[in-house]
Amino acid sequence: MKPMASSPPAPQTAEQSAEYDRWFRGKVAAALQDHRPPVTHDLVMRQMDIIIDRIQKNRNI
Repeated sequence: MKPMASSPPAPQTAEQSAEYDRWFRGKVAAALQDHRPPVTHDLVMRQMDIIIDRIQKNRNI
């Protein structure tokens, strides 16, 4: 599995490790402070199916 585009490369030095730790803790803190309702996997999959179907129909025109 590829890492997400927003994630930094794996740390190589102690300084990079500390920088990664700060980045990671910031992401976790932001997620914990996000009070929006969660989006279920089923909802995302239904929405993606609609998008994929629309793209496939447009390619067949």
